[in-house]
Amino acid sequence: MSCARPNVHLVWRPGPRTVPGLPHGKLEGAGSRLRTNIVNSTTDVSIMSWNIQGNLCVKLYSPEFEDLIKEHDVVVLQETHLLPDDEECLAIPKGFYALSVCRKLTGSWERHGGGVTAFIRNGIQASKSPLSSPDILVLDLITCWLVGAYILPERSRWQQFTDVNPEHKLDETVALCAAADETKPILLFLDGNARTQSEKAGGDLARMSADQKPISPRGSRLLSTWRRSNLVILNGTHLEDASPGRFTSIKEAGVAEAVVDYAVVSDHLLSSVRSLSVAIPPEPAEAWSDHVSLTLRIDRTFLQVAPRLPKVVRAPPKMPVGDAAMDELCTQVMASRQDATEMLRTLYGEVYYDTPYAQVYVHGSCKDIGSHDAIGVGAIFWGEKSQLNRVDVVPGPDSPTSNRAALYAVTMALRMANPDISLMIFTNSEYCIRHLCYWAGKNSQIGWSCANGDLLKDLALLLRYRRAPTRFVRVERDSKNERAAAAKRSAQQGLNRGYSRAPPHCAVEVNPWKDSEVAGLPVINVPKVSTALPEIATQRESALRLQDDDEEALTGNPEHHRGRVKLRDLQKQLRDSIFECKDAGAFWRIMRGWTDPRPKRIQVSLDQLTEEFEKRMNEPEETPASFNKEQLRAWARLFEQMPRTNRDHSPRKSFSRKLTLEDIQWGKRQIMTHLATSSGIDDFSYQDIMEIPNENLLVLLQAVIDRKIFPSKWLLALVAGILKPRKDPLRPESYRLVVLECCLLKFLTLLIDRRVKEFAE
Repeated sequence: MSCARPNVHLVWRPGPRTVPGLPHGKLEGAGSRLRTNIVNSTTDVSIMSWNIQGNLCVKLYSPEFEDLIKEHDVVVLQETHLLPDDEECLAIPKGFYALSVCRKLTGSWERHGGGVTAFIRNGIQASKSPLSSPDILVLDLITCWLVGAYILPERSRWQQFTDVNPEHKLDETVALCAAADETKPILLFLDGNARTQSEKAGGDLARMSADQKPISPRGSRLLSTWRRSNLVILNGTHLEDASPGRFTSIKEAGVAEAVVDYAVVSDHLLSSVRSLSVAIPPEPAEAWSDHVSLTLRIDRTFLQVAPRLPKVVRAPPKMPVGDAAMDELCTQVMASRQDATEMLRTLYGEVYYDTPYAQVYVHGSCKDIGSHDAIGVGAIFWGEKSQLNRVDVVPGPDSPTSNRAALYAVTMALRMANPDISLMIFTNSEYCIRHLCYWAGKNSQIGWSCANGDLLKDLALLLRYRRAPTRFVRVERDSKNERAAAAKRSAQQGLNRGYSRAPPHCAVEVNPWKDSEVAGLPVINVPKVSTALPEIATQRESALRLQDDDEEALTGNPEHHRGRVKLRDLQKQLRDSIFECKDAGAFWRIMRGWTDPRPKRIQVSLDQLTEEFEKRMNEPEETPASFNKEQLRAWARLFEQMPRTNRDHSPRKSFSRKLTLEDIQWGKRQIMTHLATSSGIDDFSYQDIMEIPNENLLVLLQAVIDRKIFPSKWLLALVAGILKPRKDPLRPESYRLVVLECCLLKFLTLLIDRRVKEFAE
């Protein structure tokens, strides 16, 4: 039996890239953004190499630093100081993808150094070669090898992160690349911490260098290696524009001291090289690093660049032909969502009398909480010597708690109050106030399936039967208010009376005020139940004062920072965003924005995914040999003979019994823990369903069942592809098929599944 060919609707909804914790998601003083959906030049490829002096994760949050990357097609950054798996969390500039290597973690507290990362513009095909190693990134660009390397100073320790001397490893890597394919050139970008003066390696290009200090021992060894592999140093040649032989390393006080960063290429690539630029910053003390960037421009035809595909304007999905009346009913029900205030108004009803407030103080107390002998009492105090003052034991079946006792005390007060007189209830229970003034509407939609739901349901009915407003006022627990103290004393005295056990709960079934009809009475537009207590507790100001001891270092002599002024400023803004968090939720939203893995870039087209998914979702043209063809034909004949409508012979009429409000409440309880589930084509989520009144939802779902007609949008699903772990992102079969159905359809399916399980059990 074949499935209907799916209506595949793939939507790309790019959102603005924001920086967690920064105002408007940007660093202050951000410059203009560059376009990233095209490559910069039609004739040249721009490759930049730069030792950024660490903190790549932080610097990528600067729009200025991001724009520096976007000016080029390939960017090789040394000394990124990335940790393992940090690449997953990088804020990669739009239009690029990243490949990187880093040092392994050590057990010491020493700073994690080294690391090389490359940002490659989408469309340029590159893969990380197995020849890569810590601090040496080897990229296979199909037509050439691109090697980005950082070799730490000669006397530095390397044994903690690798078993092979990085200098020897680089020599070996270059030799292997050269031997793998003699026609495949090498582009080497290196911070070698080595001086070569004006000495040339391979080729005939003459060099000059501003660094006339003697050639270092490592410099001599590198020159020998490059000569053997026919590699040419471009620094200081006529290909370096402006002033050839510029310094590349900037030390303290902005003094350019050495040439240690190199652009080196195979000699048979020279004909494709356009130029080399060494970018000396105008204000070295305000630069991002104490090294300068090298930019190499080569002929575009040398690299394999995927052609830019024309933008395809996809028509909106063609909606299935449906029943107009059913579509209209579905639209009306979806539009009937209510916010918390509207839910409360529906639950409590309208106000018909508004009088001066009568006042009552309530208090709930418990002892031996959690034990078998636990007991709770509620006390109400209307005034000194008032005959309405009461103390009563809190009923079961739930174990008594202070919150339950406070709720019961409010119940006692409402039962005794005149329903046509405005009532002001004073209590120290924030739990009680917030449940009745903010959360009662939502709890009623799930059938009061919450702690103390029996009492909350009673309170909602009593408040609904009242025709005058009720105001809740919070009393401080250590308040000196005499009436609040009297209510508390009454509760304490009640605990000492020695109640043996809690009586059973007697639920509110009918209106206790027989004469509280409202027909013909004008509605008064005031809240039925209200409070001044906010729904969310305000964060108390911490006694801990965060002292900015680094302010002097940030504003001192910039020459002492060796190019770290911008980094310090960016770090301070990010740090301030944490200090300004009002609560734990805000703190963790920022931290997750910084540390959670970023979405992977899609490396297959929508057409490729569509073709692959259609194969999976439909019957194959030829039945596989492993299938029992005779059995398939028998099932098909049986299916054709089945009547479309059957009589329900189940004991509880599980398949014909009408849906009830209890079914809707049960369904909402099930989806409460899945509110973040993706929505379907109608963009209507589980959260939206929670806001539809149960009565309206019941009408829609029962109509669908009775008429056996679905709203047209329910018949269209979104199909998405998610890359499987450790699979090749370039192959469409590596993507898991995910179908996003309309949440209202899934909600109905959930209720039907409940009936099927009821029958099976």
